[in-house]
Amino acid sequence: MMKRSDLIASMVLSVLLVVIPGVSSSFAESSVVEAVSLVSVPVAHEVHLRELVDLDVDFASDRPRSGGHEAVFVTERQRAHLETLGYPTATLLEDVQEHFDTTINAAGDLGAYHTYDEMVAELHQIAAEHPDITRLENLGPSYCTRFGYEEDRYIWALKVSDEPEVEDPDEPEVLFLGNTHARELITVEIPLFLINELVDGYGIDPDITRRVDERQIWFVPMLNPDGHIVVEGPNA
Repeated sequence: MMKRSDLIASMVLSVLLVVIPGVSSSFAESSVVEAVSLVSVPVAHEVHLRELVDLDVDFASDRPRSGGHEAVFVTERQRAHLETLGYPTATLLEDVQEHFDTTINAAGDLGAYHTYDEMVAELHQIAAEHPDITRLENLGPSYCTRFGYEEDRYIWALKVSDEPEVEDPDEPEVLFLGNTHARELITVEIPLFLINELVDGYGIDPDITRRVDERQIWFVPMLNPDGHIVVEGPNA
């Protein structure tokens, strides 16, 4: 199970270590993948913020604001273009991909984040330890497995309910999805965290017990295993 401290640390680090953008289609003319840096740029006024948005700069923050500085991901050509427009840049990370490789993948995995294999193993373990309230389902092969590019890569779902083998029409169904897009590593952790909260709290926490008894709760922590494994690295 992922520790709460690990989950919180993952959320804090997700901007710096997970968001590794490619070349923006409207801001860069070449299809060649270039090295990406994380830089700070001044955003004194709202007009500056709108200009950066129009340039398709990839912001590190999900809520960029004017009145200070913003961290943005840029290629060398993007950085040069910003400076010609009057935006001085200060380097925060020279090479984001290199930083990701040496920091997150240093142990041959994703650190606090689950790899595909770790996610599958945890789902099987949870289903084995809580057969009275869980049901594990193989939804079918991923795109790469279906068309023969890879082997044994499947999309897994876990149901949590007081009668997991029964489809009760009187109980509402809830679905939690993670990892729709390749770089959304943190979204795998949220369904797994919720699953563990439910199975660990069932029969102990009255609110959790009531929710499990009265609902059919489905989780698909990794909807896009092919994309996730690309992010895991070339040796995944």
